[in-house]
Amino acid sequence: MIRIALPLFLASALLGGGCAAPSSPPGSTDYRLAEDFDGRRPADVGVKAVEGVAPSRVASGVREELRERLLSRRFAPVRSAEVDRRPGDYRPGGSQAVLVVTVTTWDAERLWGDGSVRVTADARLHEAGTGALLYHAHIKDVTLRAPAPARSIEERPGVFDALASLLADRLLERLPVKGDG
Repeated sequence: MIRIALPLFLASALLGGGCAAPSSPPGSTDYRLAEDFDGRRPADVGVKAVEGVAPSRVASGVREELRERLLSRRFAPVRSAEVDRRPGDYRPGGSQAVLVVTVTTWDAERLWGDGSVRVTADARLHEAGTGALLYHAHIKDVTLRAPAPARSIEERPGVFDALASLLADRLLERLPVKGDG
């Protein structure tokens, strides 16, 4: 009996190990806040259109989600139409404070399987006038997972919206709430 059990045990261990899905390495995050942020914190912030490789629905969703997150942190996000109408004012070093987001990796290999994507992105909040960096978020190879994967083509927009919300959360994760004083 032992002669049969040992080979079966070894075979099942080898087969079981081979069936495990490869785990993706955990991503990294880096958040930096200007040392004197409280004294230089802008009231009004323009959010530029998201640049880079994110699908257009996600990019526009991230922009709107960022505006909502800024509002919940007591900043006054400028209307997107105003930012787009006056791009010279809303650029690093322009006359208005601006949040610039760039997505450099959007790996959607598992998107329609388990609803996850691997993302690398930067968010930079620049001071009005000087263009000094007040806040910088860098997420590298971070996996974002939608609450539920799309089971049909009709559900795909909802997955994109959920991923946009998750990305906005990660990018502004360490941006402090604007104080009253």
